[in-house]
Amino acid sequence: MGRKVIGMVIANIVILTILGLGYLFLYLIGWKVIALELTHYPVHVMKAYKIPGYGMEPAIKKGDRIFTVKYKEARIEPQRFDVVVFTVPNKPLSYIKRIIGLPGETLEIKDGKVLINGKELTSTLYYYNAGDFGKEGQKIQIPANYYYVMGDNSSNSSDSRYYGPISRDNIISKAIRLYWPIHRIKNIGK
Repeated sequence: MGRKVIGMVIANIVILTILGLGYLFLYLIGWKVIALELTHYPVHVMKAYKIPGYGMEPAIKKGDRIFTVKYKEARIEPQRFDVVVFTVPNKPLSYIKRIIGLPGETLEIKDGKVLINGKELTSTLYYYNAGDFGKEGQKIQIPANYYYVMGDNSSNSSDSRYYGPISRDNIISKAIRLYWPIHRIKNIGK
């Protein structure tokens, strides 16, 4: 019986490849991989989002779709480099950015690099000085229970440089998996 199943799978792969439907097979395989990887989170802990802007490029692009895990329900705490979905007081939208600074740290953006407590943060990204909370030479003291977030595409990102550190209470979830488009399926995070 096992040989028949394997033979049918191989035959289907060959047929799909000949018909130019390789993406369909990748799509089916991709969803199976996602289902296996996400099963250790209960359904009520997860949420899907479609990315509306360019602020997280190149890691996450406009139109990409992601799965997130809600922090409170999953009983996990935000960590540096987590990609998070959050709200900003007095703004109707949810945002997605990367956590750069943690509670109690001092953050400075200097020559395109981020300094945490005076030490350069390891990153291949260039961070621009901008906004009221990211001026050149400015050191930001991150309060307890607050996080400093920035978009990977800092030249095109509305983030903590403009509205300051965000409260832990405003962080909704952590991005864990990009699931669409299928040719870009990948884990998100550190």
